[in-house]
Amino acid sequence: MTKEAKAIGSALQNLPVRQMLRDLALGISEAQEQLDNQSIKKLQELATQRLEITDQNGNVSKETLLQLGIVPTFYKFREATIDISFSLSMHVEESASIGGQIDLNLEKASETNTNKELTD
Repeated sequence: MTKEAKAIGSALQNLPVRQMLRDLALGISEAQEQLDNQSIKKLQELATQRLEITDQNGNVSKETLLQLGIVPTFYKFREATIDISFSLSMHVEESASIGGQIDLNLEKASETNTNKELTD
């Protein structure tokens, strides 16, 4: 596997997929709760608002809108989709340098003895 392929694999591994899914689920849960609360509020309004109804005999009664069959809609999320799109670009650069210094001090060592006596 080339270094570029390894780098791309590493970048894909670091995508926060778990966090994105958690955020999606929590967002749906919060939105569902708001929808439910709105429907409950509307249900309470329909249960308290009364209309005077006169029947064909002239009898008057007060009925709530709920008693008359008007009910609020309770919405529900059935499906959620998350689309992930990303662009990955990479620049890989390699460089190597070798540096240093070598000092060579070469001296020829010689021994000269001019006062050498030969004795036999």
